[in-house]
Amino acid sequence: MEPASRAYQRIIMSEDLRSNAQQLYQQLRDEAEEQGMDYDEVKRRHCQEFENLYLPQDLKVICDMLEHGYSMREVTEAYTDQNLFARDIKVPELVKIYEDKVLSRVNDERKKRSGQEFDRARNAYEAYRQNNGNKYDDHDDAYQDYREGEVIIAMMVKDGYSEQTIADVLEARSDYDSAYIKSIMEKCGHVKQAYLDIRNAPDTLDDARNGYDVYRIFAKRYMDRTGAKLLNYDDDIGIVKDMKEQEFPEELLQNVLLHASPVAKEPGRNPSEYVKALLAGEEDREELKEAIDEPVLTCEEQYKDLIEEYDKDLKERGHLMGIQNADRPYYDCLAVRELLSRHYMDDEIMQALNEQSGVAASTRPNYALWLVEKAKKLLKKEQNLLHEKLPDIQKGLTYAALAASGISAAVIMASILRERLALNPSLEQHLFAAYLDKDLAEACLNRYPDFDKEALAGALADSPRAIILSGSRLPEEEQYAEHVIQAAEKRLESHHKSVEQQKSIFEEFNKQHGLAYQGVAPQDNLSAFHCGRTALQMMLKGYEPLAIREAILATETPDDRLPETFADEILERTHQVYDRLMRIKNYHPEAAPKPQREDAKSFYERGIYEQYQKRHFIKSSMDVDVVKAMLAYGKFNGREIREALQELSPIAIEPGRDASYYQKYVLPNAKNRLMDEKDKLNQYHPVPRKLHADTAQEEYAYHRSRIQDAIDLPYNPQMDALIAETMLIQGFAPPDIAEAMQNESPCRGEQSDYGVVLINHARFQQANDEEQQEEERGASRVRTYTDTVEEVTEEVTTTTTTETTIVSDS
Repeated sequence: MEPASRAYQRIIMSEDLRSNAQQLYQQLRDEAEEQGMDYDEVKRRHCQEFENLYLPQDLKVICDMLEHGYSMREVTEAYTDQNLFARDIKVPELVKIYEDKVLSRVNDERKKRSGQEFDRARNAYEAYRQNNGNKYDDHDDAYQDYREGEVIIAMMVKDGYSEQTIADVLEARSDYDSAYIKSIMEKCGHVKQAYLDIRNAPDTLDDARNGYDVYRIFAKRYMDRTGAKLLNYDDDIGIVKDMKEQEFPEELLQNVLLHASPVAKEPGRNPSEYVKALLAGEEDREELKEAIDEPVLTCEEQYKDLIEEYDKDLKERGHLMGIQNADRPYYDCLAVRELLSRHYMDDEIMQALNEQSGVAASTRPNYALWLVEKAKKLLKKEQNLLHEKLPDIQKGLTYAALAASGISAAVIMASILRERLALNPSLEQHLFAAYLDKDLAEACLNRYPDFDKEALAGALADSPRAIILSGSRLPEEEQYAEHVIQAAEKRLESHHKSVEQQKSIFEEFNKQHGLAYQGVAPQDNLSAFHCGRTALQMMLKGYEPLAIREAILATETPDDRLPETFADEILERTHQVYDRLMRIKNYHPEAAPKPQREDAKSFYERGIYEQYQKRHFIKSSMDVDVVKAMLAYGKFNGREIREALQELSPIAIEPGRDASYYQKYVLPNAKNRLMDEKDKLNQYHPVPRKLHADTAQEEYAYHRSRIQDAIDLPYNPQMDALIAETMLIQGFAPPDIAEAMQNESPCRGEQSDYGVVLINHARFQQANDEEQQEEERGASRVRTYTDTVEEVTEEVTTTTTTETTIVSDS
């Protein structure tokens, strides 16, 4: 193999570089002569122009030689010996800075060369598109710009593909015309520029040039703290929270978010609506925090208060003995209905009943469970009567005609109830009242003389009053008429509060529904996914599930399911999501868990908790990151990983989430990310910087930090081996390197000679490489590389060499 120094000297001098250098020399000679200055001093003043001239060519030659088998040590030595920048700018400090700048870019340049950019970009585009299809089971064409923008922005900002390459992929892989491609690329270009502005923002607020820089500084700090590569709605909420803590006015926040937030500029978003949703969402979180901090009564205390209230009410109405044992099941059912409305759990309610209901608990087996199930049935029946969509009933027809058209007795009775509610709205809260069934039955028989009595009896048997009385053994006739009139007055008084509460629930539901779309193409009817997100936010704000169910019933369902079926399915899954989210939030990691004792579920739980602690919300990409870490850890099989995610992930069970979420989305992406990180490690070379630390321990810490920042894998001996080879190139003494690794490496474990073994291996590898290179230099057959480095030719040569003329300004 041709000596590295000679190869570097030969390859560096292209005709273009030679010509451009001569032009620069002549320009600077003329300037020195006109100003009467020393020529070398003029060159030093123009050192940036020399850097612009030589850096791209130096970077190209270094990567060419590494690809052709030269070691990093040989290349860096040859580069130092043949450094054209150093020959022109004879200032050692500037030369060291320049050399480190070139070497620091080697890994990125090699990554770009590792494959065909177009093929990689095309594969990345298809993978992102597939992921969008696998995330959710409901799709909307109105989201085209937004979802296409998601893909393009990720490729631009996160993956670093050029805009031209992405445009070529769009043209080759989609049905979009050139006008649409140009439009979407321009929009995404604005987003990319917003991220560049954040990256280049000043470090301190004192250096901010305007209000936009203020946002960018906070966004930069947030991204550095959380490790986020791309921002989303929840990230912007976190940034706004940080800014509000510094007491920046809302007028400033509105303006800077509108013009500086990358998320606000995303295609498909309405920037103004997004900022409104953002500021409203941040206020919601603050209200939620305050609500969580407020003290609440226990279920047992609430139950006792309700029973005391019912007892007092009876005594005030003349029943001096209050609630008797025979009456207790009736009033217990009322109390359970109220406790369910206040969001207490079934187990809490049953425990309160078992401990506080006295003799009544012994009147039947599973007394508490029986009451809870009955109260739930009562509440659902009330909601169905109030909010379920009913068919139109044509006036003037007989009961027989209506029944022949498929309209049941229960529907007729519910329709009459709706009419009564229009006149007496307070009945909404008292559908189980003693007189109501009598009134409805009277209205049915009065309006339809041919009403079938058996059908009417069947409808009444399933009324709220029938449900609450079932099994209570309450003598219906006693005291019935007496308390109806008194109760009616109280109900009217309580109605105004009820109306406001109901209005608040619907307004909150509609508000959260709008926020769930984050400014992206909201739609009138609910998708399962967005309905689940809305229900979860209302649960987190303390609304009881039955109130949320009421709001869902009042909206249009996205498919042919019955409204009550849709609402119950959404709430059931949202309950599960809520429980899992609370488990993550309340997770308490062990002080120092030993990896060998940690099973897959514990690993996932710890990993998702760490992700939550960084950003205070959960999203699907966090599942991918945790599963990637589990795969990299190498201790769990596929079944264990799948079961851990399916049992613990809140995202996996969200309403509207595809049942194959893990198999089609999480696992393939985790594997791809793991493979990408392994490829990055195989391409990675720690840079043998000139301005290195004084001690081996400090330099080892520097290289370890850089490699951990660059490679998202568990730290392993391969990384230590790369660092050892680089530190030998830098000239550190082998015993010092070994000691640093023995003391600081996370891989050393219980091995007392870890550092010595590693450095001996590195020295052996280095000596082996040098011996092999020396043998190749002495051979009569020498490999020579063309300047293009795209093909390699071999030619027979003698040991006589010809010197290559380098650029000279003489």
